[in-house]
Amino acid sequence: LGWPVFEGNSCRSTAEDCAALTSATAPVVSYLREEGCAIIGGVASPHPDISYIFGDYCTRKIWALERDATVATGWAMRQIARADGLILAFGTDSAGEVYVLTAQNPILRLEW
Repeated sequence: LGWPVFEGNSCRSTAEDCAALTSATAPVVSYLREEGCAIIGGVASPHPDISYIFGDYCTRKIWALERDATVATGWAMRQIARADGLILAFGTDSAGEVYVLTAQNPILRLEW
């Protein structure tokens, strides 16, 4: 996947190091540092149009990774919610409901 030579699509090393890493797999989307501070890994989505749900610790934004034929990689990010507190983790229950654990509040359930 390329770490630590690559971070997303960005080369974190010398141009020679990046060019030499031919086995690196490019991400389908990149989350730029200007968008937030830390991705909190999420869960596979039970929603048919969304593949993955994740969030940002600092901005508290919750994102969906969706198929999108209009972009080159075939994938796009869309903000679907914002948590009331700093995001710590995601989980699902046996019914497929998605939950968000935050630092300041109880566990939150995402509603579609």
